[in-house]
Amino acid sequence: MTRLEICFLKRDEGDSSVQSTLDAWKERMWGEPRSDGIQWSTPDWHTLLPSRSEYVSRAGIVIRSIDVGHRSLAVAGICEVATKSEHRGSGLASQVLRHAAGFIRDELALPFGLLLCEEEMIPFFERFGWQWIDESPVCALPDVEGELSQLRCMVLECTDAAWPAGPIHLRGLPC
Repeated sequence: MTRLEICFLKRDEGDSSVQSTLDAWKERMWGEPRSDGIQWSTPDWHTLLPSRSEYVSRAGIVIRSIDVGHRSLAVAGICEVATKSEHRGSGLASQVLRHAAGFIRDELALPFGLLLCEEEMIPFFERFGWQWIDESPVCALPDVEGELSQLRCMVLECTDAAWPAGPIHLRGLPC
């Protein structure tokens, strides 16, 4: 597998045409409004894998404090993991996820990553050290507190700290 150079782009920094390209890609992938009917957080960072003159794989990173049990935790939520259809099956999303995890640990210095996914995606994320936890997070959906029971919650321990037990409240839109 060819190793490509991953780049990280902070939201609202850099060329506005890049953000426009990412927004258009997101709309093509998930629809606007999204086909799952859930309003998701906007990433604070984009993990991008370019090939020639375009981005071919991506993952968003949302930085946030959440509540787990009676503790407040700083986490990096992973969202918008995608690879353009003509590049799927070549390990590009795997590279993006590995680099995003390293960025969370080494650059953002956050103890945990967190993601929400459909059940059939659990084995994919487990290959990269993500652990499924048996909690359905609660989030602040517009005008309603909603439980995301149709999605599975996974965490990545980025330090020696263990994920605490207890209910999860995302303190905002899902990430």
